[in-house]
Amino acid sequence: MKMEENSTCKLCGENKKLIKAHVIPKAFFNTLLDSDDDFLKVISSKKGIREKISRMGIYDKHILCDTCEQKFGPLDDYGFKVLIQQFDQYFTPILSSDNVRSHQSTSVDRQRLLAFWSLYSGALLYPVNRIMVRLT
Repeated sequence: MKMEENSTCKLCGENKKLIKAHVIPKAFFNTLLDSDDDFLKVISSKKGIREKISRMGIYDKHILCDTCEQKFGPLDDYGFKVLIQQFDQYFTPILSSDNVRSHQSTSVDRQRLLAFWSLYSGALLYPVNRIMVRLT
C-alpha cells in the first residue's frame, strides 16, 4: 500500500497532507448541473492535457491542506448566497436603452464580496492556462 506523502501547503507554508481543493467553489460548479446524470467537460488550452469529465468540479490536490481549505468556507458561502442564491435581492439592474448594462447594490458587504472575488478570480489564471467548462 502506497503511503501518502506530505507536501508544503501554498497558504500556510506548513508540511502537511494536502487535499483536493476546489479551484472554483463546488457550489458554483454544481449550479451548472441540471440533474445527477449531468456532467461537465473540462477542457484545457494547455497542450498535452486531455479533456476531463467532471461531476464535482475542478480541483487541485497540490495546493492546500485541510485546515487552510476550511478557512475559505465562510467566503464561499457568502459569495454563493450573494451571486447565485439571492442575486436579485442584493442587486438591481442598471438599464440603458431597455437593456441591462450592469447591476448595482447598496446592501452587499463590499469587503466580503471583494475578498471572495479576489480569492477566486485567480482561478481564471489557473496554471492550466485557460479553463473552459462546457455543459454536455
